[in-house]
Order: sequence, then structure tokens, then C-alpha cells
Amino acid sequence: MSQGFSEKLSIFYSLVEKQNGLHSLPWHTVLNYPFYAHFQEEEIECQSGALFAFWGLLEHWKATESCPFTNDEKNHSFYSYVDEFDYHALSLQRKYPNLVHVILATLQILNRRYSFQKTFPSIDVDWHLHIQDFLLANHSTTVTEGTRFLAYLEAGIVLID
Repeated sequence: MSQGFSEKLSIFYSLVEKQNGLHSLPWHTVLNYPFYAHFQEEEIECQSGALFAFWGLLEHWKATESCPFTNDEKNHSFYSYVDEFDYHALSLQRKYPNLVHVILATLQILNRRYSFQKTFPSIDVDWHLHIQDFLLANHSTTVTEGTRFLAYLEAGIVLID
């Protein structure tokens, strides 16, 4: 685990525990880091942490209606997150079925709400079509509290009510 990633992941987990959830985190300041670069990591805490951060970014967008992703290759590049997630989805699904489930469901909700193609028009149309097919083929938008709880557990987090 690289020093920068380890530090950012530690800060991220600390903030999630302090706030008892994923909402209202400082994605463009303290947590400005390309977590997607660690979707392929062999270390379980790296992979699950990177996925958990991706879900956190998506949940931030869903809850605040403020998109934390960029249209370019900066740290929170929407294209990079979704493309890496798509590329590694099968292996990630086997290891973290609940995290993958909540990410896919949240992506579907956000795509219906905001249209990724309209939000990120500079990304190639064929890529958007591929992602649309990927989302439709792989998931429903139903997420139960049990699934959310298990996704947090897969990321190594236990929230206190």
C-alpha cells in the first residue's frame, strides 16, 4: 500500500466513523485522491477501501446533488472511476458482492437522475453506451438496509446507531 493511499484511506475511514456515514465528506480537499487506481490491488483493505471511497463519492452526489467527479483526468475523474470499476467488476463481485451491489445500484440511480452522457459530454458516446449496457445488464436499484450494512462490513466499517 503506497504512503499517499494509506494516508488518504486512513483519513477517509476516520471521517466516515466520526460522521457515522458517507455523507458530506471533503472530497475536493482532504480526500482529493484517485482511489480508483487501487481497484486492482491484491491487499484486501486496499481494494475494499478504494471501492468504499467510490461508493462514498457516488453517495455524496446522490445525497447533495453536487457532483464530486470531474470531466477530466484529475483525481476524481468520472471516466477513470467507472472504467476501472467496469474492467475489474467480475473479480470485485466475487470478493465484495455487497459493495459492488450498492455501487451498481447507485450508478443506475444517478444515471437515471442526471444522465451521465449529459453530465459528462466530453466522454466518448460509445463509452457511455457501453456503460449503459453494463449497468442495465448487471443490476437492480434495490438496496436494502441489510445490503448497506454488509457493504460497510466488507469495507471494514461498523457504524453505531
